[in-house]
Amino acid sequence: MVYVDEKGAPVPKPLDPEELLAQVAAVTGQGDYRTAFETLSILKAMPLPRDQKEQVLYQISDVVWALYKDKPLEGYERIVAATNEAMNANLRSPGVPGAMLRLGEANLLVGNLREAEAYFNARRSAYPPSPEVPASFLKLGLALLKEKQYAKAAGVFRDIVQNYPESQSLKMASVSLAAALAALGEMQEAGIVIDFVERRWPRHYLDDTAFLLLQGEHALRSGKLEDALQHYWLYYNLEPGKSGNDKILQQIGEIYLRQGRVQPALGVFEEIPRRYPGSEGADYALLRLAEKGIHDGPAITKEEMFAIFKNPGVPAPQIAYAQLKHKNPHNRIGALSSLKLVLWHLWDKQYVDAIRMAADYIDMHPEEPGASVARQVILEAFEHVAQQALQEENYGRILILWNGFPLIRAKHTPLEDTMRVALAKGHLERGEDAEAMALLDYFLQGAKHPRYGEYAFTFFFNRHLATGDWNGMLDLGERVSAWVFPSHMRNELDYALALSAENLGLPRRALPLWQKLAPKDDIPLYQKAYATYFLAKDAEQRKDIKNAYDYNKAALGLFTKLEDERSDKADPDRVKESISSLMDICEVANRIPEALDWVERYSVFVPDGSPEYAGLRFRESRLYRKLGDAAKSRALLEQIVRVEPDSPFGKAAASELRTFSVSRDLDRFAPAQ
Repeated sequence: MVYVDEKGAPVPKPLDPEELLAQVAAVTGQGDYRTAFETLSILKAMPLPRDQKEQVLYQISDVVWALYKDKPLEGYERIVAATNEAMNANLRSPGVPGAMLRLGEANLLVGNLREAEAYFNARRSAYPPSPEVPASFLKLGLALLKEKQYAKAAGVFRDIVQNYPESQSLKMASVSLAAALAALGEMQEAGIVIDFVERRWPRHYLDDTAFLLLQGEHALRSGKLEDALQHYWLYYNLEPGKSGNDKILQQIGEIYLRQGRVQPALGVFEEIPRRYPGSEGADYALLRLAEKGIHDGPAITKEEMFAIFKNPGVPAPQIAYAQLKHKNPHNRIGALSSLKLVLWHLWDKQYVDAIRMAADYIDMHPEEPGASVARQVILEAFEHVAQQALQEENYGRILILWNGFPLIRAKHTPLEDTMRVALAKGHLERGEDAEAMALLDYFLQGAKHPRYGEYAFTFFFNRHLATGDWNGMLDLGERVSAWVFPSHMRNELDYALALSAENLGLPRRALPLWQKLAPKDDIPLYQKAYATYFLAKDAEQRKDIKNAYDYNKAALGLFTKLEDERSDKADPDRVKESISSLMDICEVANRIPEALDWVERYSVFVPDGSPEYAGLRFRESRLYRKLGDAAKSRALLEQIVRVEPDSPFGKAAASELRTFSVSRDLDRFAPAQ
C-alpha cells in the first residue's frame, strides 16, 4: 500500500499509536528508558483519544521516574512536572492515587519531608486503603529517623503499627518505632515495642542484627546489665567484622565495670586496641585502663580525679591523657583528656604548667562544662605559685602570671596589699621603676600602713635620694608628715628634707630641720657635721658673729673627725670652707693672733703655685701689719712680688711695699717729741 498526500505525492506511512505503544513496552522491558521517553514524546504530540493520551502521560511519568529515581536532585523538577501533568489530565483517573504517592516519594528523596508527608496524607484521606500507603509512610518515618526528628518519626511509625497491623511494613515500623522511642528516652514504651517484636518475630535479630543493639540499649537503660551483655555479645559474635565493633566492646567493658567485674572489664579494654587500633573505642579503652573505671563526667571534680591519681592504672593517667589530647584535639575525648591532664598537673604540684594548660583548655573549649573547673585550677594553682614565689622572693614569676592571665587579675581585684607589693617587686626586678612606683604609691595615701607603709616610704626615699629628685623628696615628706616613725627613720627623713630644701635654694625651709638635727647625738656623724655647717652658713648670712664662730668651729671639728676616721663621708672642702670662715670671723672681730692661726691651718690647702697662694700670703701680710709686725708683713709682700710679680696680688704687694717705704721716710723725718 502506497500513501500519498492531497496532491498525490507519496508520503511515509502514518504513525500508528498502537505500534508505538508496543515499541515503548518492548524497550521499557529492556531497561532502555531514554528510547521509551523519546517514543512517548512523539505519541504525546499526536492527536490521541483522551484515554490513550492519559495512558501516554502516565507512562512518561513512569519512564522519567525510572530515569531519575537514583539521582533525584537532578531529576526532581522533571519527575514532578511529568507526574503533575499526568495527574491533572484527569483528576478522576485511577492513576491519581499512585501519582500522589510518587510525588510524595520524589519530595522524600530530595529531603522535602513536610511536602512528602502532605502528599501521603492526601493519598490516604482521599482514596481507599492500599498496601502502598503504609510502605510510603514507612519511608517517610525512616527519613525522619535519619534526620533525628525522633518525635515525628515515632508518630509516623506508631500510626503504621496502629492502623496497618496486617501490612508488610509492620515489622520494620515496629522496630523503627522502638529505635525512635529509645532515642527520645521513652524507654518504658520502647520496651513494650521491643517485647512485641521479640514475641511476634523471635528470630528477627538474625535478619536485622542491629535490633540486638536496640535490645542491649534498652536493657542497659533499664538496669538489666546481664541482659544487655548477652545482647551485645550476641551481636558481636554474629557480626565479628562489622564496622563500629570497637564501640560494642567498649560498651561491654563498661558494663562489666558497672557490675564491679574489674578484671573481665580490663581484659576487654586490653583487647580493643589490639583488634581495632586507632579507633574511638581504643581511645576510650586507654582511658579506662589508665583510670580503672569510668570517669567521664559530665562534671568531673578535682576530688574524683585526685583519688584516681593516688591509685592509677596502666598506663599512667598522665601518659594516656597526653596521648589522647594530642590525637583528638577537637573531639570530646580529647577535651576530656586535656582537662584531666590539667588536674593531674595540679595534683603533681606542677602549678605553672597547670595554669598554662588550663588557659589553653578554656581557649579551645570555652563552652564545655569543664571550663569552670579549668578556671578554678588557674586560681588555685596561682595561689600555690604566689605563696612559693613569695617564699623564694621570685616576684618575676608572679608578675608573668599576673600579666598573662586576666582571670587571675580579676580574682585579685581590688588588689590585696601582699600582691601589690609582690607585683611592685616583680617590676623592680625588670627595672620597671615607674610601674613599681605606681603600685607602691597606694601605701603613701593617708595613714601609715601597718605592714607596708615603711617599705613604701623607704623605696621612694631611696629612689629620690639616688636620683637627686629633691622636689620628690619634699613631696614625700609632706605626705608622711603625720606618720609615726622610729627615731632613726625620722632623723633620716629630716636630714634628707633639709638637704633637699638646700639643693632647691630654700634655706629658710631647711633651717628648722638643721636646728633640730644639729644637737642630736643619735644621728650619723656626717649628718651632724652638715647640720652644723648649714647653721654656720645661716649665722654668717645674718652677721651673727658669735654663732657663726661657734658653728663653724664645731663643724670643723666634726668634719675633721670624719677625716680622722677615714670615713667615706669626709668632706675636705667643708673643712677648708670652715677654716676660711673662721679666718674671716676672727679678722672681723679683731682677733688677729687667732686669725693668723687659722691662716696657718688654711695654708695646708694652698701649696706653692696654688691660685690662692698669693691671695692668702697677701692676707697674712695684712694681718701681721695689723698686729704691728711690719717686718713679717714686708717679708710676705716681697715674697708675693718675687713669686707672682704680674698677678693682681703681686702688683698690690708692690704698691704696699711702696707705702712701707713712704711710711719709713716719714718716720725718719718726724720731729722729735
